[in-house]
Amino acid sequence: MNAPFKTVLTLDKEKQGHIYSRDSLTWTPDDRILVCCSEKILIVNVLLNQSPNLSPCQDIFTTVTEGVLSILDLPDFSLVDGMMNCETSFPYLDDVERQQIMADPLLVDTGFLQFSPNKVFKQAVCSPFLNSNRESYLIACVTYGARVFIFVKDGHHYEPFECTKFIKKKMTTNMTLPKILKKQGDFDEYIGVMHSMSTVEIQWSQLFTTEKSAPFSLLITGSRNGDVHFWKVEPDFRNRKDQFVWQFTDKYNSEVMSLAWFSKNHCKGILAMGYVDGSIRFLDVTADCDSVLLITVREIMVDLRCDGLSVSGMDFGKTSQGTEILLACKQCFLFLYTLSDSADAVRFYNHFEMDAVLPLISIHLRGMFGVVSPQESAVIAFEVQETAGDISIMQTRQDFKTLSDKFSAPYFSCGSTLSPSSSLCFSVHKTDFNLQPFVKRHKVTEKQVVVLNVPFNLTLEKIMNNLRDPQVSTKDTVLNLCLHAKGLAETKDEEASQLNQISDMLKLLKNISGSRGFQLSLALIKFLKSFLESKNGAHSYPEWLSTDYEEALKKRLSQYASGMMKSSGTLSKIDHKIMSSMRKHWNPVEERSSLDTVQGDLAQNTASCSICGSDILCQSLVQNWGGFLPDGLLTVRCTKGHKANLCCLSCLPCQDLNIRICETCGAFALSLDSLSDSIILQDKHTCPICGSHLRESIWT
Repeated sequence: MNAPFKTVLTLDKEKQGHIYSRDSLTWTPDDRILVCCSEKILIVNVLLNQSPNLSPCQDIFTTVTEGVLSILDLPDFSLVDGMMNCETSFPYLDDVERQQIMADPLLVDTGFLQFSPNKVFKQAVCSPFLNSNRESYLIACVTYGARVFIFVKDGHHYEPFECTKFIKKKMTTNMTLPKILKKQGDFDEYIGVMHSMSTVEIQWSQLFTTEKSAPFSLLITGSRNGDVHFWKVEPDFRNRKDQFVWQFTDKYNSEVMSLAWFSKNHCKGILAMGYVDGSIRFLDVTADCDSVLLITVREIMVDLRCDGLSVSGMDFGKTSQGTEILLACKQCFLFLYTLSDSADAVRFYNHFEMDAVLPLISIHLRGMFGVVSPQESAVIAFEVQETAGDISIMQTRQDFKTLSDKFSAPYFSCGSTLSPSSSLCFSVHKTDFNLQPFVKRHKVTEKQVVVLNVPFNLTLEKIMNNLRDPQVSTKDTVLNLCLHAKGLAETKDEEASQLNQISDMLKLLKNISGSRGFQLSLALIKFLKSFLESKNGAHSYPEWLSTDYEEALKKRLSQYASGMMKSSGTLSKIDHKIMSSMRKHWNPVEERSSLDTVQGDLAQNTASCSICGSDILCQSLVQNWGGFLPDGLLTVRCTKGHKANLCCLSCLPCQDLNIRICETCGAFALSLDSLSDSIILQDKHTCPICGSHLRESIWT
């Protein structure tokens, strides 16, 4: 470990509740973090600190909570309701059976209990695909009371879809309810049914795409009795029951403890299942559109290592040589399994003892890099090395005790996660709530915290690999890039070595095509200027951060915008953000520039876009628009031959609000209500005059 822990978020147990999940952190595909608290799930965005007075000792990262999923406002639901006639059944039960029912909150109405597990989140998992209707990801959650939800984003809020009632309905098909135990039904049979629909673990599959069916994914639910159910979820999920459909049930005789998914290709995957008795099984799942059901499932390997060491966590990854592996947590050991080249066979390789005192609770892998959390407050980072067929694990441990140097507060871990580049590790730690006198005496205020550390060395080689790898998101790359640049700017090594490394990164960014290269270049330049200004004084830029690089970047951006407009007739939202950010960066308010001249003449030379309300610039003004757009007005032509100008800010078709009839054919234009409709706004290929699709873009 080469960096200490930095607190990025403090959790208030009065607002979010205690953390009971053993794997309370999940990294989402859009580079957010899901924090699973008992009563709420937080969607946290990690951003660069945009403070204009960024000091050298200040953290360069900041967090913004973008969404809160609350369980407190959800309607009550109980799996037990309607299952057993308690008043009639209890006289037929013996004392042992009565005690078993009363001791288990999933077998009796939770109204008898002070602690309601229905109101406590246990796990939250983000879907690997976008909801096609809402342009957001689905979030599946399970509570300690076996309730399963899918949260769907609707505007700025998340609407819950209760899956539990459909699970209950499927498991009780052809059953007469309620039952009178020992008279109308066997006691063990009742326990089996209740445990079969009591979900304890969830996992998403990949998005299956085949030629014969619409795309779909699987929400996989593991139960207390060992049953694993596969439920089809469509990417255009809209809180409808016909979009949550049972597909298959795999049976086993031990409680499910962990699920992990490995994607083989667009229509095949592998599901790994870990159980409380220590056994691990692997299923091959294939999308089969010729059958009645959409999938076929077959067992490809079972490791009946029933040693009583429950499997607390699993994840797929790779060795340094690219061999696909699965790592499973058992007590203080990692059990390693290897997959064949075709991923059709799995074999157990070896187990490795980790540097932990208490059992491991969660694991997360990114390729050959991984982090594992033991119950004591620590993070163990490791690399899976392979040399001539021999696989080994190189591990490093870092302990988290307290944020104060004066005393050490006892903390416990609640899980950790890695960013896609494996450079940033986020983990959750909480104090021992049984030690309240200690906490009060030493005034420990941060009782539940999300902290950040860098578990692996951010070498120049790793940064360069992240820059070249399109699989690593732009945002994650920006965070790594700026963190490495900050380290170089603060190091006491020779200045020439520092500048050479940053110069190499800038040269490599020039060769990265598309919007990714522009975003990374601009982010690095802005951060370096801000950081160096705060460190050395205003406008003290070093020679290597000259204007030559920025001028070349302007020219490349202009060429890129021209090419995009000529090929597709529009610019994406990301392109607009890049251009807007670059205009602000190169044309600050205090400097007089061509942009200021443009803004000074808007009153005499512009009209208003009826779609977005922004100003439409005439041809002479476009030529002075900082060199970001090609000369001439942006014009599109629809399939009927109508022409319309594009707004230079939104790149959407513009129309004067007073003109409601097409001058070409006399047809009425779309109504104002239609123009303001969200679908019209999102569809940048709609003619504002007649509503037909735009087929090409031209420069006039």
